[in-house]
Amino acid sequence: MQNPSSPNEGSKNLLKTTASLKEVRPLKRDPASTEPPRAGDDLSVLDSALVRATIEGRATTIQVLIQQGADLRVQLPDGWNVLMLAAWNGQQRAIRLLIAEGVNLDARDDHGRTALMIGIWSGQMEAVRLLVDQGADVNVKDNDGKTALMWAAHKGSVEVVNLLLHMAAKAQVQTPKGMTALKYAEREGHVDIVKILEALT
Repeated sequence: MQNPSSPNEGSKNLLKTTASLKEVRPLKRDPASTEPPRAGDDLSVLDSALVRATIEGRATTIQVLIQQGADLRVQLPDGWNVLMLAAWNGQQRAIRLLIAEGVNLDARDDHGRTALMIGIWSGQMEAVRLLVDQGADVNVKDNDGKTALMWAAHKGSVEVVNLLLHMAAKAQVQTPKGMTALKYAEREGHVDIVKILEALT
C-alpha cells in the first residue's frame, strides 16, 4: 500500500478503485450464500444492476432492486460499498435512500476510508454536506491516520474545511507520521485553508 501522505496519493488510489468498477459483471451466485457478494467474484444480476443504478443515481431503480432482493452489502473493489460509490459520484438521492435502507454511514473500505472522505476527494460538496447532515463521523481516521479534515485540507476545499470545523472536526489531530490538516494545506499551497487552520492554533 502506498503512503497517503505523499502528494496526490489519495486521488491515485481512488481513481484506481473507480476504474476497476468497469470490471463489475453479472455472474452466477449461490442463492444460499450468506456472505456479502464481491464485485468481480460472484455478483448476481440484481447486485450488478444495483451497482450500475448507484453510479447513475437512479434512486427509484435502486429501491425496486432492493425490493427484489439486491444485496446492499455488496463489496466493490478496494472494499467500497454502494454508499461510497454514490458519494464518489455525488448521487444525493441514492445517498439518502441507501442510508434510509440501513447502509452503514461510517463503514470503511480496505484503506479505512469512509464515504465522507471519498466524497471530499471527489469534490462532491453537496454529497459531503448531506453525509455530514445525516450524521457521518467527521473525526474517523483512515488506515494511515488521515481524517476527513485532512482530506479536505489536502484537496484544497475551503468550503468543506469550514463545514467540518463547524461540525467539531479536530484540527490538531496528527497522523503517525506527524501530518496535520494544517501541514497538508501548507504542503499543497492552499493559502486560504492555512489561514483558517492557523487561526485555530
